[in-house]
Amino acid sequence: MIELQRNFLSGVMNKDLDPHFLPDGAYRDALNIIVGDSDGAFVEEDGSRNGVAQNYLGNILKGTDYELTNATCIGSLAYETNNSIYWLVASDYLDAIYEYNETTDTTTPVLQATKTPTTTSLLGFDKAFFVTGINYINGLLFWTDNLNPPRRINIDRAKNYAVDGFTEADINVILAPPLEAPTINLYSEGEANNLENKFLYFSYRYKYLDNEYSALAPFSSVAFFPKEYAYDYGVSENISMVNNFNTADITFNSGSKNVKEVQLVFRDTQSTNTYIIDSLVKELNNYSDDTEYSFTFKNNKVFALLPIEQVNRLFDNVPIRAKSQELIGSRLVYGNYTQFFDLLKENKEPINPAFSLSLTTNSVISGTPTPTFKSNRDYEIGRLTTVLTPTENTNSIYIPA
Repeated sequence: MIELQRNFLSGVMNKDLDPHFLPDGAYRDALNIIVGDSDGAFVEEDGSRNGVAQNYLGNILKGTDYELTNATCIGSLAYETNNSIYWLVASDYLDAIYEYNETTDTTTPVLQATKTPTTTSLLGFDKAFFVTGINYINGLLFWTDNLNPPRRINIDRAKNYAVDGFTEADINVILAPPLEAPTINLYSEGEANNLENKFLYFSYRYKYLDNEYSALAPFSSVAFFPKEYAYDYGVSENISMVNNFNTADITFNSGSKNVKEVQLVFRDTQSTNTYIIDSLVKELNNYSDDTEYSFTFKNNKVFALLPIEQVNRLFDNVPIRAKSQELIGSRLVYGNYTQFFDLLKENKEPINPAFSLSLTTNSVISGTPTPTFKSNRDYEIGRLTTVLTPTENTNSIYIPA
């Protein structure tokens, strides 16, 4: 009788071939085994156990003292690079994220939030909604559960939060941009006027703690005010249409505690480019949070160009909730998601906007410029918002010649 001998030196599972034709070094199926190889922990120094299939060690209970009532693990992630496991737990009185480090054999709470049987925690975990997507990216943990908005935390920073010592802004993926346009104050200082022939608009954006930039704020009104009216009849030219001021004070909001830098930008109507004026680090400038500050602009230096994809980035398209999440390349992608809000009243009735518009006409004082609208055209109100169309045409007005 022919004796067949098999070894597992290459340790390859092969389910494609018929079992009768499996080559040496391959096996058809295995359950709870590990094959020793030259780099493994199961091989003796003399290599005598190389290629030997043996039982794989099972799970080991590492701790139970978490003081949780009716706890359920709703999601987990093994990050082999730093030998760590992260798991998300929902219980009756506490929602938490834990980290187990195999190297140090320690378990550390990453983030904790209290709750009651009738109220949700800041984390919003629910035993009926398991985490359907979770990823680790450069020290950040991202997850989604199709109940809450997509969430993310900086793991090292989250460990320093006390229980309930954070807000939704600390854990949401969405980054709030400045909602208000900067205000400008024009005046003259010194002799040179590098704003004389410029029609400039200003905006700014936030740089957050994890080096993520927000979208731009709305742009300001134009930083231009003409000189006293003068007309050159020799060349038939209105020579007063140059900027009477050479300096602009830009007033902006410093943003929340999660904002570490404010980046000011401007654009000129003569170009499609947007330029970076300066990046103001809050700590170096002693800026407080959510406070108004001013920056003096004279247009007297060379400015860096803001990438065009940032100029066209009007908002961050993060869904309200998502069923799936995955990292593709360096981009986080959501699937089967819900986005946008229903624009309804508090009683869930549709909003029917109605505007009341009127024109104000001022007598022109001789030689003194005053801001005006172009005439012989229609103007529509509310174009910065999501489109809300009135049932009656109340949001437009015609200015005659």
